[in-house]
Amino acid sequence: AILQEAAEGDDATVRSLALRGLQKVGVPAVPVFVDLLASKHVDVRRQCAALLGGIPVNDKSVIVALGYSAAKDQDYQVRRSALAALRGRGAGAKLAEPYVSMLLIDIDPQIRQDAFHTLQSLGVDPRPGLKKALSHPDPAVRINTASLMMGSGSTVVVGALPTLARPPPSLPPHAAMTAAVATPKPPI
Repeated sequence: AILQEAAEGDDATVRSLALRGLQKVGVPAVPVFVDLLASKHVDVRRQCAALLGGIPVNDKSVIVALGYSAAKDQDYQVRRSALAALRGRGAGAKLAEPYVSMLLIDIDPQIRQDAFHTLQSLGVDPRPGLKKALSHPDPAVRINTASLMMGSGSTVVVGALPTLARPPPSLPPHAAMTAAVATPKPPI
């Protein structure tokens, strides 16, 4: 209880030391780490997601908390650490599948790729979610999804290739080309 309170305090150094102390406690500290995944302090959430990745506990509360953090946390590093923690658990983390599947249409291509590999490690077929992402309104999501699918050897993408970079139908062809060139695109 004292270490948890210290981990939620205002001093970053004290928070870090408290988390190190909790790490030494090991498996009995898992419920505290799960609670701290909802901390208002991003440094605490980052460390807890990473620490849970190294503790082989597949309790329902751990899996759900990691899935929720992967899908809903505002911090990129927390999300990636939560996905890595789930991926390391394999099929034992299958309960997180709905959260991870949501990330197949995330705006960030690295998160989508991490979600894809996490689903594979959970023993879940990511293709239905990828098919859905191919019809996403954002062309960057469609293109990055197709790239991910082609890199994984999926044949689903072949039929969708002509529509992936299609401009919005409301623009005349010349305006669509101008808009496509003028709009910066995220890396694929």
